[in-house]
Amino acid sequence: MSIEISRSFVIRTLRRLKIKPRWYKGQVFICDPYPFYRLVNLANVTSSDVVYEIGSGLGFLTSILAQKAKKVISIEIERKFYNFCKGIFKRIDNIELVLGDATKHPVPREANKVVSSIPYSISKAIFLKLVKATNIETIAIICQKEFYEKVTAKPRESRYGYLSILCKMLMENVYKETIPQEYFYPRPKVTSVIAVFKRKKNSPLDEGEIELFIDFLKAIFTYRRKKLKKALKISGIEDVERIDENLLDKPVLLLEPSEALEVFKAIEPIYSS
Repeated sequence: MSIEISRSFVIRTLRRLKIKPRWYKGQVFICDPYPFYRLVNLANVTSSDVVYEIGSGLGFLTSILAQKAKKVISIEIERKFYNFCKGIFKRIDNIELVLGDATKHPVPREANKVVSSIPYSISKAIFLKLVKATNIETIAIICQKEFYEKVTAKPRESRYGYLSILCKMLMENVYKETIPQEYFYPRPKVTSVIAVFKRKKNSPLDEGEIELFIDFLKAIFTYRRKKLKKALKISGIEDVERIDENLLDKPVLLLEPSEALEVFKAIEPIYSS
């Protein structure tokens, strides 16, 4: 099933549904087919893939995914969008629509890829859930450029933080492309990008360690400008004998991802107790 993807269709349908895009939620709608087809092609969606989509919206991306994937699981928090998609996809067997909050709903275990235009206001919460879900091999998303820069930042860069380290440890950023603002309605005040990440095959962390590693990173990056030794002490960790003295003297924000992992592995028995 193909759906008209145009600015006039978006405006007309939103009016019919009595929905006004909410700026405070970063709610904008893509009204050109190019970003959707580009996203699906970059994710290399095939007939063996089960794809998880976050935000069904008007069903544009959902319909394209359904033509390629074995199954599409699409979650939508807005009941009006959910009902709209239920109507247009009622005869499509490989689409499963879910009414719910993606930040609270578990990532489907049967899914192996995520292809989605993520609502900007929940980008961090969603990305964390997806990175923790080890069944997800590929994450292909449309997101705000500022968020992408946080995820891919390097030490000494202003946006460098725990998300940057987590992504570097577990994922590989394989593609990034800027999307023209005229492809959106309403026209956003921010720049958007297509970003594709693939899970590293040889993860330095076991599945059970990922949550602990995230908690550890969040704790020390609360004190990002302090030396590591001080940040650990404030976080309740004073037994640092197994950590290299040079690392302890480093400001947290200058830690390389591999160094952060080294520190975590050294204190993990203490941290997890």
